[in-house]
Amino acid sequence: IISDNSPVSLSWSGVMAERDIERYDGVLEGLKGEVARVIEENDLGSIPDEGSPLFHAISALQQTVSEGHLDAFGQFYRDSSDKLVVATALRVQDGNAIASGLLDVLMRIQGQDDIGRIETGFREHAGVSFHRLEFKNPDAGAIELFGSNPGITFGVGERSIWGCVGGDDSFE
Repeated sequence: IISDNSPVSLSWSGVMAERDIERYDGVLEGLKGEVARVIEENDLGSIPDEGSPLFHAISALQQTVSEGHLDAFGQFYRDSSDKLVVATALRVQDGNAIASGLLDVLMRIQGQDDIGRIETGFREHAGVSFHRLEFKNPDAGAIELFGSNPGITFGVGERSIWGCVGGDDSFE
């Protein structure tokens, strides 16, 4: 639990049917081709292949799905500026591979015209490096709800993906 004062905390654990495991594995396998296509079409660097960090990350997600058991957590709370933060976590297999793939994606999209400011290595907690992607030109409603510089902060540990949506004070 991130905050004992949270009005809403959710924890979910589920077992997947074999047919769903096969479907999700197929979707993730198809994602490899789609990611390669998008990278090539948008000139986002070298096209990934089976040895690339991106494909290793997707393979780790496939490994997570193949376990057939999903655990997720979510919590809504107020940050030190009294603004909303939505925090989530998902249990994964081979989080280090997912972390490398995530960093690869961030490095590829950093500086693109339609992407907000990216800060890799934004903070570290319990051995997990967190990155931050601020929304580009957030509207007044997002600023009112989440505070100044709303964005997404995320990191991956060996067994979990962590993320939150919030403003500058969401990681405090």
